[in-house]
Amino acid sequence: MMTHLGLIFIIILSCEFLKYFRFVHLLKKNINLYKKIFKLLNFKQVSDTWKEKVLLNYSKNLFLTSVKVILILSLIIIIFFIFSYLDKNFFKFILSFIGIIETTILFLFYSYLRQ
Repeated sequence: MMTHLGLIFIIILSCEFLKYFRFVHLLKKNINLYKKIFKLLNFKQVSDTWKEKVLLNYSKNLFLTSVKVILILSLIIIIFFIFSYLDKNFFKFILSFIGIIETTILFLFYSYLRQ
């Protein structure tokens, strides 16, 4: 019972973190920066010095957004490990087939209620 309550708590907390830090927006921004970099490298009419300057700016932005994404995911993983430390069966339950299904259903249900 404690495992299921902890799972509900972690799912709600994870959803709120993803929503608060605008995780989907960060991922879209990251993908958009990759597209811009590839497009810039394919330009033949542009001088190399201009490409270097623009590529440096794109790289800085890409680095910052990637670090934000990694920090958000790390925070969620740390929360999972903290609760796994408190409840010894939690990690086993999360990795089981039933745990994955229950997590998915709870996540979809909470997302539906949130809207």
